[in-house]
Amino acid sequence: MTTTKELAVNSVRPQLTLIPPDAEQFSVYGGADTTEAARQWAINGRYLLCDGLPRCAHGLYMMESCPAQCSRLRFHDHPNLWVSGDRSCGGAFLLTHPYAKTLDRAGRDYASSHGLDVMVDYPGDRWYGSGTIAVRMSVPPGWPMWPIEQEAAVLLASQPIEWQSLWSARW
Repeated sequence: MTTTKELAVNSVRPQLTLIPPDAEQFSVYGGADTTEAARQWAINGRYLLCDGLPRCAHGLYMMESCPAQCSRLRFHDHPNLWVSGDRSCGGAFLLTHPYAKTLDRAGRDYASSHGLDVMVDYPGDRWYGSGTIAVRMSVPPGWPMWPIEQEAAVLLASQPIEWQSLWSARW
């Protein structure tokens, strides 16, 4: 007989953790200035940093690991998965900051093959630093909720974020 504890340990489903911008665990690749820029961007956009999943399109599907070694792709610099803390502001997306002037064909093909929309330098996303572009690969609007969005909705329903208090604390 299997106990509940054993089921949790043996689960093949990855554990999604949503990190609010004011949490100690909130961290992106780069120095303190980069993390602070990301924090301000996340507060203003009501974005939560995702942890516990692959930092590629496969994380949006809640896959345990990346089967394709996406981290080796040229456009996949400094990636993070994000979800909206407010469903009216959009869904889930992958944000990368490659050192490039444009997104190459391989990057666009990657997004297309995973069913993602692509936006380069979406307003506000270019917080990483000079010499990088911001590439947002997002779940298209109007689609049914993707696995990461379903999981995030459950987490946010049980542990809502008080965005107004975050803005007040920062300003």
